[in-house]
Amino acid sequence: MITKEIILGKVSVVGRRAYSASERYDILDAVHKEGESYLSLHADNIGNDPSLDVAEEHWMLLAKRGESWYEMCVRTGRFEGTEDEFLAHKEAQIEAAKNAAEAANTAAEAVHDNLDAINRLQHQISQAEQGRASAEAERSGAEAAREEAEQGRTTAEQGRVDAESLRVEAEKERVTETASSVESAKTATGEANSAAAEAKKQGDYAKQQGDRMSLMLPEYNVSLLHPTEGIGDTNRYTLEGAIAKVPAINQKEGMKVAFVTGQGKLESYYWQGGTFADPAAWVIASTDPNLEKKVETLEGLATRIDADMDSIPVDNLGDARVESLDLLNLPTVCGRPWIIISEEAPDVAPDFIGQRWLDKKARKEYVAVGVGNASHFVVLN
Repeated sequence: MITKEIILGKVSVVGRRAYSASERYDILDAVHKEGESYLSLHADNIGNDPSLDVAEEHWMLLAKRGESWYEMCVRTGRFEGTEDEFLAHKEAQIEAAKNAAEAANTAAEAVHDNLDAINRLQHQISQAEQGRASAEAERSGAEAAREEAEQGRTTAEQGRVDAESLRVEAEKERVTETASSVESAKTATGEANSAAAEAKKQGDYAKQQGDRMSLMLPEYNVSLLHPTEGIGDTNRYTLEGAIAKVPAINQKEGMKVAFVTGQGKLESYYWQGGTFADPAAWVIASTDPNLEKKVETLEGLATRIDADMDSIPVDNLGDARVESLDLLNLPTVCGRPWIIISEEAPDVAPDFIGQRWLDKKARKEYVAVGVGNASHFVVLN
């Protein structure tokens, strides 16, 4: 079999990327320029610009580029000018759109801030309205309390007037009974005045003794006396806060301070001397180490009071003797009576140490040495 070699040469297209005037191109080499593709028609194709080869002697146009945005705008009459002017115009439009978008975002943020401010203002208005309603309710309550107090004052005033009328009537009756003798009335009046003076003297003396007893009180109940000045405006205290409430006149060695702790437990502490405001100078009270000494002191004071009261000539008080019952209106301690007068022995716990109890039926006198129960009233006679 006889074979013959036939050289066909290049039989496929070879892509050569972008056209270059310094490159040598062979037949079927493909290039692109300005968006269009060309195919070389012969070998040694050099220096022949395909975009200028209108007759297609060196290059054949393979693909024509499409119409640009600029060309379309010019063709349709939307723009007149060069392509650079067109691009500058579009860049300006894009920049203006970006600025408008930023301004819109800024405005949206301002609207959001204004909405937040409006919400806060509405909340403040709501709170103010609630406060106003609460204040109005408190004002109404205060007005009602004032009216109630005024009614009470009026009732008390009427009672005072009635009592004065009764006193005047009683005085008239007494004058009528003694009208038979003007001299006897004068004498009775003089005796009554003397008796009233003695009664006043006795009352003043009893008040002095009451004041002395108040100063001797070795216990100060802070939670009772200051119910709204403790932790969180309650009657609960720490030891340091409690001893700060004790008045200087009561700051004596052996002083006992009682208060409710933050856990709601009632505790008592004794001052052992040293710096009064130093919590380390205080010891918790399990028992009172000075109890016997305190009882002895109270008994001595009671004996002196009894001796002084026996020296007053009460048998000569005459008609003023009934009025001398006013001296039972003795000083109080924290709103509690210093002396309790009863027909029986103590059956309730004392209000404070030093409180007195008089059993008129058994003619016995007691003094409080503690506040736990009725047994803390100790008989003195």
